[in-house]
Amino acid sequence: RYLNTDRGEYPLHPFTFESTHEHNSMFNGYDQAWKNLYKAIYYANVVVDNVDEANGNAAAKAYTKGEALALRAFSYFKLINLYAAPYNESTASTDLGVPLKLDPTVQSESYTRNSVQEIYDQINADLEMGIQLMTNNDQRVTSKFKLTPIAANLLASRVALYQKKYEDVISYADRTISLNSNLFDISNNTMSFAQTRWGYG
Repeated sequence: RYLNTDRGEYPLHPFTFESTHEHNSMFNGYDQAWKNLYKAIYYANVVVDNVDEANGNAAAKAYTKGEALALRAFSYFKLINLYAAPYNESTASTDLGVPLKLDPTVQSESYTRNSVQEIYDQINADLEMGIQLMTNNDQRVTSKFKLTPIAANLLASRVALYQKKYEDVISYADRTISLNSNLFDISNNTMSFAQTRWGYG
């Protein structure tokens, strides 16, 4: 599991859906994953809508916009797989997904659910543009807490896998490996090491 009960963390681990919305962080029945992911989408929308007019280096602004698009794609990917049916090409256009919000305006209204296909179309569009902006304006980011072209390509490969677009899976995975082919050898690590090193328990 991914919850360290000693620290009471509420982690959203990349590419997994375990322990993200059905545990004791749902205080009073309030779903924390829904809240946290739409909050991330709101912040991403603010950046996408405003970064072009911000002061600063043009390449850095373009990279930041790409990062926000990739973050929005990641958040919708988590949401659609937590709260909707798995992607099925024959039914995705009619299967109910989650509400799609692409601007930062806060409104007191009831949102309707977009289709699974519409959400995946937006995820793919955001990833395509985000990867292009980050790649063309690479800032050589080294922080493990920020999105990079490597992470965005890895995410795109996973999104393609969930849609059974296997040629795209290979293409994005090959691009990821070409950007960073380093592997972490876990074969000699014990469970005790993993629990200590990453805080899992």
